[in-house]
Amino acid sequence: MGKINRLIFSILSMVLMSLTQVNAQEQTGEYNIIESRNDSLDLANHFYDIYDSNSMYHPASDVYENWDNEYIHYPQVDFTKKEDTTSILLVGATLGKFCMPRKGGINSEYGWRHRRFHYGMDIDLDIGDSVVSAFDGVVRISKYHKGYGNVIVVRHFNGLETVYGHLSVNRVVENQNVKAGELLGYGGSTGRSTGPHLHFETRYLGTPFNPRKIIDFEKRCLQSDTLLVCKYTFNNIQPPRTVATTTTTTTQNTGNHSTQTYTSGKGTYHTIKKGETLSHLAALYNTTVARICQLNGISSRSVLQIGQKVRVK
Repeated sequence: MGKINRLIFSILSMVLMSLTQVNAQEQTGEYNIIESRNDSLDLANHFYDIYDSNSMYHPASDVYENWDNEYIHYPQVDFTKKEDTTSILLVGATLGKFCMPRKGGINSEYGWRHRRFHYGMDIDLDIGDSVVSAFDGVVRISKYHKGYGNVIVVRHFNGLETVYGHLSVNRVVENQNVKAGELLGYGGSTGRSTGPHLHFETRYLGTPFNPRKIIDFEKRCLQSDTLLVCKYTFNNIQPPRTVATTTTTTTQNTGNHSTQTYTSGKGTYHTIKKGETLSHLAALYNTTVARICQLNGISSRSVLQIGQKVRVK
């Protein structure tokens, strides 16, 4: 009987101690939250400051704190204070190979466009053309977005993420493993798009950088098997500085309307008016469509926008 009494007393003491600890936590506001794997994934979809224990099962878990299927962009890291250089291998035995996401001309480059920054490359295609993964990885996002349209984000095993926007149809699901060259979806013009093209982005820790730093779009291969990441890797996201050059603006009458030409130390630019085409510009400036496309990194099928500045010489 004495043993039973001691056991009951021991249990009551443990309960009383637990209640005392809870009361102390309530007063100090300190709680230790223990999550299941499923819960942690759900929480990470809404709060970026919570470490997601499920991330260890996904690519680059050593550099990313979470894995979520809601936010297209991982919170950007400020690289302006980065003083060292990180070497990121792009291809290899454990990383796989590289494949062009779509073989086509470039409609629009990475950089400033119409007073807004364009964070990717627009690759020309027709609706229904195949779009494939650039590298091996895991699909983090596959959904519709009002800006990107049907969009897919793939996180790769070296920490890079690639974004594929304006698709007509997505053919992969979230958390699906994909190989370089594997079909992701079909080209389209969904979301904020003026015509069929693939909007392609490259990002590291949520921060975009020019895809040309790793891809030669003309030769359709990698620039190198390694990306060197330093603060200058992302410096092209800043507004362009004004260059001190002699500039002139001239107005020409061409029948029904006037054209405005801007000349700087780096070339001659034409401001697009309604109805103007690449052929019109070639004839006006005694050049060729191919030369204009080369100067601007566009294809002969590119759609010119009113107000767009096009280099003609």
